[in-house]
Amino acid sequence: MMSLGRLKQITPVLLFCLGVTVYTPTNIQNQSHVIAMFESGAGVEVIENKGHLTARVYLPMTFLVTTCYKS
Repeated sequence: MMSLGRLKQITPVLLFCLGVTVYTPTNIQNQSHVIAMFESGAGVEVIENKGHLTARVYLPMTFLVTTCYKS
């Protein structure tokens, strides 16, 4: 477990730690909707709704891999 001394809480719903910004929308009080944004530009959104968990991964265009095979 990470010590709380290394975490920097900016607002009640925004937390920055080691290159990751964790955000919860202000209208969500039970943390059922959490967004994590990484310094690389990637992001993860996790939503819980009535016992169902949804996760979305967002990647910048720089993560796009183009492969070309020559025969």
